[in-house]
Amino acid sequence: EEDEPTTRMLVGAAIRETFEETGVLLTSPAAQLAHLQPDVEQGRLPFGRLLDDHGLALAADLVRGWARWVTPPGGPRRYDTRFFVAALPAGATAADLTSESTGAEWVRPDNALADFAAARRRLMPPTRAILHSVAAFARVTEVLAAAASRSLAPVRPIPSRADDGTASVELPDGTRMVL
Repeated sequence: EEDEPTTRMLVGAAIRETFEETGVLLTSPAAQLAHLQPDVEQGRLPFGRLLDDHGLALAADLVRGWARWVTPPGGPRRYDTRFFVAALPAGATAADLTSESTGAEWVRPDNALADFAAARRRLMPPTRAILHSVAAFARVTEVLAAAASRSLAPVRPIPSRADDGTASVELPDGTRMVL
């Protein structure tokens, strides 16, 4: 369980990242300022100043914690990543605006998982697990409601390699995911 200042910082970072990558602002009042996203992403306009200039406040109540994953020790880089869920605000349109990826698209969780199963899409184990958990719900409102009862205890996968060389990770619940 995070303390209040850490929670505020993480939610603020999630809201900023959502804006930088999609142009969607999770603010109060709602605002459509995707045209300023390049300035924020390139550091020409600090995100806090964007909010201040337009009289906006972060709408932390729109964002819910969903999961937390920590990469196994021993790798060249380690991550302690929080995953959040939020509904797209009315009137907002998400776009692939980030320079951090080679492409992005909006896909239903079950379709992304089917693409993975058919080898049409690569998904890292945390992404697959998150998609499986979200796909269990028919509506965004159900996902948001379910977030309140989700454990945010760190998921720490344990890597292993089978005799045939297949790499996998084992999750705390015993699920094994092939890499």
